[in-house]
Amino acid sequence: RKQQYQKFWGEVRQQWNEDRDVDSLAQLYVELRRDFSDQATLELEIAEHLGTVLRQVSVRLGERRSSWTIIVERSLDALSNNVSWNGGQSVDLPFRTVSALRAISAAAKPINVTLAERGYLHIGAIARRLRQNPGFPAQNGPAIAAWLWDEARGHALANQKQSAMDSMRLALQWGLVDFEEVLEDEILLQLPNQVEIAAVVKSAQRDYESRMRRGIGDAIQRFQSFPFQFSCNSLTSARVTESHFQGKWVVVDLWGTWCIPCRAEVPHLTRLHREYNAKGWEVVGIAIEHGETEAENRKVVQEFVEQQGIPYRCLLGNEKILSQIPQQKSLPTLVFINPQGRVVFAAQGYHDYTQLRVILETLQRAPRSVTPRG
Repeated sequence: RKQQYQKFWGEVRQQWNEDRDVDSLAQLYVELRRDFSDQATLELEIAEHLGTVLRQVSVRLGERRSSWTIIVERSLDALSNNVSWNGGQSVDLPFRTVSALRAISAAAKPINVTLAERGYLHIGAIARRLRQNPGFPAQNGPAIAAWLWDEARGHALANQKQSAMDSMRLALQWGLVDFEEVLEDEILLQLPNQVEIAAVVKSAQRDYESRMRRGIGDAIQRFQSFPFQFSCNSLTSARVTESHFQGKWVVVDLWGTWCIPCRAEVPHLTRLHREYNAKGWEVVGIAIEHGETEAENRKVVQEFVEQQGIPYRCLLGNEKILSQIPQQKSLPTLVFINPQGRVVFAAQGYHDYTQLRVILETLQRAPRSVTPRG
C-alpha cells in the first residue's frame, strides 16, 4: 500500500512539475484520499503533500478556488476526526497529525482564511488535550507548547486579540522557545498589540537564555571526550570522512527522516548553518535510515532534503557510527568537534535554536584541552 501511494504521489509531482492545470491535481488528490485514507499514517502523509501542492499552485487557482476550498475542508474534517493519541498508539501520531494540520492551514490561508483559522485552532485543541492526558510522555511537553503558538495564529486570523495573547502567554509558560520566529510571525504581526507581545516574548527569552547559559556551561565543563570517526557516502555517492572538516568547528547531527524530534530540529540546524558557517562552523547531517538498500535510503533522504531546503551536507550513516557514542540512547544526537578534530561536547534529544546557539558560543568562548577516552 505504501509503494502504491508513493507511485501515485509521483504522478502528482510529475503533473505539478510539468505545470499542468490544477484541476488534474485536484482530481489526483481526490483519488489519493479515496484509495488510501483507510490508513492513518498515509492519511497524514497525503495531507502534508496536499499542503505542498497547494503552496505551489495557489497563485494560479483562479476560478477553481472554490473547488479547492472544498478539498481543503474535507481534509481538515478527516484530520479533526483522527485519533491524536489514545495511549496505545505510537506517540508519533499526534506529531504527524499536527504537522499535516499545519501544512494544510498554512496553504489554506490565501484560499480561505476561515479554514486556516479552523486548522490552527484545532492544533491548539490537540495540545490542550494531550497536556491534560496523564499518560502522555512528559518529555514531549515542551514540544507541544509550539502548538499553542498555532492556536494564537488561529485567534489572530479571527481578529481575537486577547485570545491570541492568552494562547501566547500559555505557550511560553509551557516552554515555547521559538522567540525570534514568534516576533517575526506574519500572522501575529497583524495584531494591534505588538508592543505587549514583544515585551512578553523578550522577557521570556531573557529568562530562558540565562538558564541555558548556566546549564550548558556546567555540562560542557563536566564533559568527557571520546574518539569519533565516520566514513559515509554523500547523497551524490562521494565518500566523506571527518578529516574533510579538519580546521573547522563541526556539528554532526545524527538523525533520521523517520524521527519526529529529528525533523523538528532540522530548521534550527538550517538556521545555525546560515548564521555560523561564515564564522567557521560546519553542520553535517548523518542520516540513520532503515531501508533495505542504500539506494532506497538515499532517495528518502534526498526527497526530505529537497522538501526542507536543507543547505548543509547530508550523509548516509549506520548504527555502527552511533556505537561510538557513550550511552547513546536516542536520536537526534549532536556531536560537537573542535578544529583539532576532538569531540568537545555531545548532546542527545531535540534542541531548539537558542540551545544550539548557546552551545556554539560557549564552546568558542571557552575552548579547553580535552583528552579522548580510550
